Amino acid sequence: MKSEFRSQMHQRAKSQPFLVWLRLLRVVKKGTDFISPSFLQADLSRAQFDLLIAIAIDEGRTQQCYAERMTVTKGNVTQQVQKLERCGWVRRHKEGRKSYLHLTEAGWQKLMPILPQHDALMAELFVNLPPEEIEQLMQILHKLEQQIK
Repeated sequence: MKSEFRSQMHQRAKSQPFLVWLRLLRVVKKGTDFISPSFLQADLSRAQFDLLIAIAIDEGRTQQCYAERMTVTKGNVTQQVQKLERCGWVRRHKEGRKSYLHLTEAGWQKLMPILPQHDALMAELFVNLPPEEIEQLMQILHKLEQQIK
């Protein structure tokens, strides 16, 4: 029985979808670790940085909208907003049951100095890919994302 399971696992390990999935996970982890110093040095967690960026890109949306874009729960966004509000970087205004998010002046001042290093690290990740391969990768990832929605 054990040898049968072992045989199945060896077959699985040779499966192209399995190998691609493992590679994708590894690249995401390594890439995240590679760019993390840009925001960790500014005493921001990845979640805080991600939310600040999301708000900066499209200010004035609801917490639910940011949660969907960041593929996290609304509760997770609420926790991060509370931390960012205490720091004075985000303000929330309520209309009925909805909360709309904006960066404060201090939030912009916190975020903007981080971006040059962050952008340089992101560019370094893709330095060996020509633009057409980056475009192809974008198309493949988009197709994969559409399939798993």
